[in-house]
Parts: sequence; C-alpha cells; structure tokens
Amino acid sequence: MFILVLLATTLCIIMGYIYRWDWIGVADKKLWDWLSILIVPFVVALAGTIYTHVHNQSEREEARQKEAQEHELALDNQREAALQTYFDRMSELLLDKQLKTNSQAMAIAHARTVTVLRMLDPARRASVLRFLGDVNLASRILNRDMRGLDLSGTDLSSAHLKQVMLILVNLIEANLKRADLSEANLEKAWMRSANLGKANLEDTNLWRADLSRARLDEANLHWVNLVEANLYRASLLEADLTGANLWRTQLNKARLDYARLRWGNLIEANLSGATLLGADLTGANLKGANLENANLSEAILVKTQLIDVRGITSEQMEDFRKRGAYTQIQPGSSQVLDIIQIEASSQTEIEGPQIISTEEHIDEVGSMQQEIK
Repeated sequence: MFILVLLATTLCIIMGYIYRWDWIGVADKKLWDWLSILIVPFVVALAGTIYTHVHNQSEREEARQKEAQEHELALDNQREAALQTYFDRMSELLLDKQLKTNSQAMAIAHARTVTVLRMLDPARRASVLRFLGDVNLASRILNRDMRGLDLSGTDLSSAHLKQVMLILVNLIEANLKRADLSEANLEKAWMRSANLGKANLEDTNLWRADLSRARLDEANLHWVNLVEANLYRASLLEADLTGANLWRTQLNKARLDYARLRWGNLIEANLSGATLLGADLTGANLKGANLENANLSEAILVKTQLIDVRGITSEQMEDFRKRGAYTQIQPGSSQVLDIIQIEASSQTEIEGPQIISTEEHIDEVGSMQQEIK
C-alpha cells in the first residue's frame, strides 16, 4: 500500500512538472519545495504501513498461540481420557477376569499397557507404572521389550518396579529416589542425572547403562551388574556395592566416599579422579584399574587386589600394601608405576600380604556371596 501511494504521488509530480499542470501546483516548484510537499505524505504512509505490518504480525502471533493452546488442551484432554479408560479396563481385568491367573487377560493387559504408554506424556506414564507397581503387576506386564519408552524427568520415587524390563528406556533426570528396582533389567538405559538416592538396585542388570552424573547416594547395589556402565561424575556416597560387578566401568571423577565395595569386581575399571575417602574395598579386585589421581584416603584395603593398577606412585603402592592390599610392583618410571619387577629373592623379604590368584579371589567371592545370601 505504501509503495503504491508513493509511486502515484511521484508520478503526479513528474507529470505536473513536465506538462505544466497548474492544478497540481508543482510547475514552478524547486527541489526543497518538492521535498516539503512529499515529506508529509511519505511519513504518514510509512507510519501507516509500519502500524499495519506490526498489527497484522501481532494478530497472527496471537492466533498461533491460541491455536497451539487449544491443540495442547485438546491433546491433554485426550491423554487424560486415555489414562482413565486404561485404569477402568485394567480394573475390569483385575476384578472380573482374574488377571493375575489368566494368561489371556495378562496378554491383553500387556498390549493395552504398551499402547497407552506410547500415547501418554511422561507424567501420566509414571502414573501407569505406579499403578502397576501398587497392584503387584509391574514385573508381569513390563516383562517384554519396552525399548525407546520416554520416561525422562518423571517422578517415580518410591515406585515398586521389581523385576521390570526397561531395556534402552529413557530415564534421564528421572526421580527414582527410594524406588524398588531390584532384579530389574535396565540394560543400556539412559539414566543421566537421574536421582536414585536410597533406591533398591540389588541384583539389577545395568550393563552399559548411562548413569553419568546420576545420584546413587545410600543406594542398595548388592551384586548389581554395572559392566561397562558409564558413571562419570556419579555420586555414590555411602552406597552399598557389595559383590557388584564393575568390570571396565567408567567411574572417573565419581564420588564413592564411604561406599561399600566389599568383594566387588573392579577389574580394568576407570577410577581416575574418583574419591573413595573411607570406602570399604575389602576383598575387591582392582586388577588393571586406572587409579590416576584417585583419592583412597582412609579406605579399607584388606585383601584388596591392586595388581597391575595404573597411575599409582611407588609410595602409594607401598602404603596400600601396608594397609593390607595384595600388590604387584612392576617396572616403570620412578614416579608412576605401570610395571615394576621384583625378583623372587627380594620378594621373599617383603613383609605383609602377597599376591593371590584370580581363581582364589573368585572362590573367595563365591563363598562370601553364599554367606551373605
């Protein structure tokens, strides 16, 4: 509109000047006179155009926001209706179809659960999982492939999820504080920054799970499988990892102060930069582990195997040996020991505990496990 007005005004001035149209009043005008004539309509037209553009843009934005709100509200109502329908149908199966003893009804319940979990938002998915845990159905319904399920940021604190199968499930930043996940299968689960404080993870499979920056303070991790899991910067203060399998686990910069790692398998684990202040490593096997810059102050090292460990100085190794660890000194630099060789003649003169074989350690761990169980 602005451009059309400007073009029409300019054309009239040019034609009036060429053909001497007196009615236009520009034949005898100079440049400054023309500017005086043009400036007012130019400013008015420009202001009108800007106002129209801004107003139209504002109206379009308001319309988009309103449409998005209406769509979100409709979707939320749809999800709520789906959740209530699920609860009603599951109640019918529980009361009328004897769900817990009827295999056909159990298959229907599993199918409905998988379908509704895919439809719902994370908060309502948590409601479904809590419901299944409360009626003791979680382990029987969530016992198949649920990979890709998004439970990120959900509140599952104190949920009963024993023996569930949540392989490759997204639990990033989920709240699982005090949750019962014992004997669950969380293989390759994404659990970055999740809160698992005081959770029960006994005999849980967390093979290659991502638990970086997760909080597992005071958690029960008896005999947990954390093989090749990522616990970078994870917090495991006072956690109980008795008999845990931490083979090649990434524990760099993790906090393990006063944690119980008795008879744990930490072979080739990465503990660089980790803090283990006062940790109980009785009988643990750290063969080939990376202990560079790790803090083992006041740690209990009775029968701890520190064979072929990396990043340890000769002074530290001697200190660990005096504290009851089984050590092996191999050749390397004067500062950091990778392989230090001790001849048999001098080895007999060393006081304190000596090296035990891996087979002896496994037998000892097995007997220990039987006593605890």
